[in-house]
Amino acid sequence: MLVLETLIVGLLRPVPNCCVRGIDNAMRVLICGGRAYTDRAELYAELDRLHAEYVFTTIIAGGAGGVDALALEWAQAQGIATQAFTAECGTFGRTGRAGRLRNARILAESRPDIVVAFPGGRDTANMAKQAKAAGVWVVTAD
Repeated sequence: MLVLETLIVGLLRPVPNCCVRGIDNAMRVLICGGRAYTDRAELYAELDRLHAEYVFTTIIAGGAGGVDALALEWAQAQGIATQAFTAECGTFGRTGRAGRLRNARILAESRPDIVVAFPGGRDTANMAKQAKAAGVWVVTAD
């Protein structure tokens, strides 16, 4: 089940015009979630449902396993463009800093219209937090 989260407390944020099927604007969708997530059927079903309702032109994800790999796999099967970002662990180490910096980089460089967050850990929570702070619509999949 998806839950809409917004920056406006108590109010639902309207869906941007770029997201409605039939509008010419591109919808860039950032998918995030845990490396240990393996439920391909659930992820595919959620993305199929959202893609049927909105225009997905690019799927953006980190370059890790789990949700990232499944989302990129789904996009390629749909013929949707993909963009992958990897954490720079060699530069920043594996302390969590690399993930937070990658999240900031992904948001700044890819400029998503929506973030779909599947179950994950600290880095997933951080991505949702950064996206909300940037005014990006965040949908969580439980």
